[in-house]
Amino acid sequence: MTNDSKGRPALFDTDKYDDYCFQYGQVRGPLALAIDHLVDCQVLLGQLDVYYRHIGDPAQGAPDIATLRQHLEIIKSLVKQTLQQAARDQA
Repeated sequence: MTNDSKGRPALFDTDKYDDYCFQYGQVRGPLALAIDHLVDCQVLLGQLDVYYRHIGDPAQGAPDIATLRQHLEIIKSLVKQTLQQAARDQA
């Protein structure tokens, strides 16, 4: 990943990145933005799950989507823990 001239990740919306850094600080801001992106991914997976069903049992979602959802939940949990620890360290 490349950075822009101010050191921000080029893939992020720079205005949103700057807003989060202003609101939460230089450490917690990017983590909060990461959580927002993870939640957006979870929403998109939920929409995909509506359309793609397990071939053997249509009541179940596709197994690959379920696996992705589990991994996103783990990542989100780790980022939240880091965000909370950063808040405690700054207090």
